[in-house]
Amino acid sequence: MATAGTQGNILDSIWARLVALILAVLIALLIYRNWHTDIATLLSGETSTQSNLLAGPAARGEPAKQANPELAACLKQRVGDVEKMKSDGVIDDSQYALFRRRAEDLCAATHSR
Repeated sequence: MATAGTQGNILDSIWARLVALILAVLIALLIYRNWHTDIATLLSGETSTQSNLLAGPAARGEPAKQANPELAACLKQRVGDVEKMKSDGVIDDSQYALFRRRAEDLCAATHSR
């Protein structure tokens, strides 16, 4: 503890606290400036857009790179199997989305360059 005649640590001063507050505000503004549309979408509660934000580029409609023929063949086979299971009535819509995503992830993991 500081006695009446001694000066406290510089980090305990009001100036250090003001600098920390200014830095926190600047960092928050920087984050908001870079990701304001994502933050606004998440705060608005839009479920379809929110799931697209969290799902990744493939779910947002960005074209997939098909330069890898092994990957394309794997996707054709695995996704085709999942679509056949759905058309046969083995799985429902929610299971289809999950199984398709897992098939795509499996192919991407095994055939990535």
